[in-house]
Order: sequence, then structure tokens, then C-alpha cells
Amino acid sequence: MCHLRNGVKNPFSIAENSSSRLMFVNFMPSQAEEQSGQPWKDKEWFSTLIYEILGLKTDEYRISYAVKCHAKDSNINHTDSCLSYLFEEIRLVKPKVIVTLGSEVFRCFFANRNLNGIRGTLLKFENSILMPTFSVDWLVKNPSYKDDFVNDLNKLKGIL
Repeated sequence: MCHLRNGVKNPFSIAENSSSRLMFVNFMPSQAEEQSGQPWKDKEWFSTLIYEILGLKTDEYRISYAVKCHAKDSNINHTDSCLSYLFEEIRLVKPKVIVTLGSEVFRCFFANRNLNGIRGTLLKFENSILMPTFSVDWLVKNPSYKDDFVNDLNKLKGIL
């Protein structure tokens, strides 16, 4: 692993839920997630929403991160250190659908494209369908966009 993993209590690995049809990719774990070793530890409402919309329990989809450890220094771009791990994880998991949460994550897959105007669109990425949408943190700050997020997720019903 890379230098960012030093001192991390519970780093996120690429071994669990190795055959998920659906993979959500968030930017980086929060401090609470890293300390507990559990994705969405401080965002349980997200798992409830996924169950209500797609009927999937938490063990039926995978949550991953572009940056695998909570970065202590947010002024440094840590994406380059972890991107190869994310793409290896995708190759191992072989998800049918990848949902990128936020513009930072979307640019990890399509560096020269912007989330605006393409959010909610189904794109091809290697052997998966990729759908960019809002980040969970952004939705917490902008709850008026929750309906748009729900509409994005509804597009996945027929695919999964």
C-alpha cells in the first residue's frame, strides 16, 4: 500500500463483497468511517435510501473510495496515490454498474469531462456502466437536489 495508509486504524481493502453488481465510489472515507472501518458510518440515511429505491441491502452492493484513507491534509491531491488500487478493485469486483458520487470521483474516470450536464447519464467504462451523480456530502448540504438523486438511482432499476 501507499504512504497514506501509515497510521490508518482501519484501511478499506479491496477483498470484501467481491462480486457486487453495483459499486458506489465516493471520494474518501470520513474520519468516522475510517475509525470504525465501516462505510457510511455517519451516513446511514444513504443505505436506507438505496434500500427504498433499489431494494438492495448493504451486503448486496459495494461502497468504495477513490482515496482509500481519510487524508489528514486536504490541500494535497491524494487521488494519484490511490487510483491504481481503485481500478484494480473494479477489475476484481467486476460490477455491472459503477455510480460515481461527485465531480472529483467522476474526473478519476473521465479526466476531461465535467459532471454538469452529464449527471445521471449512463456511460460505458471498460466492462461496466458508469453513472455520475451527486456526492453524498453535497446532498447533505443541498437537500433540494435529493429528488434529482432519486431519479438518477431509479434509472438503475432496469439495469440491475
